[in-house]
Amino acid sequence: MRSSKPIGWTSFALFILSALVLVAVIILAREGLFEGVNPGAFLWIIGGLSLISTVLGFVSFKTLQGKIGAIGSLFLLAMVLFVTPTSSLRGPF
Repeated sequence: MRSSKPIGWTSFALFILSALVLVAVIILAREGLFEGVNPGAFLWIIGGLSLISTVLGFVSFKTLQGKIGAIGSLFLLAMVLFVTPTSSLRGPF
């Protein structure tokens, strides 16, 4: 049987990457640096990375990295889908 540790690390890395991209998108959108760019497209990318990370995390759920990647990415995916509407990323004006 093959070890699921590399899959767990991949899930964890994708979770960290998608979380960092989400923080960067929110900061850049609040500062008004998305001139002519739709921040909703970045939310699709974050959602896709989170979905892949969630699936890989549940495949390697025996490892600690897999558990963190699965549960964290599931939370991040729910946050992107339900909590962060694209209208809130347009800035204060």
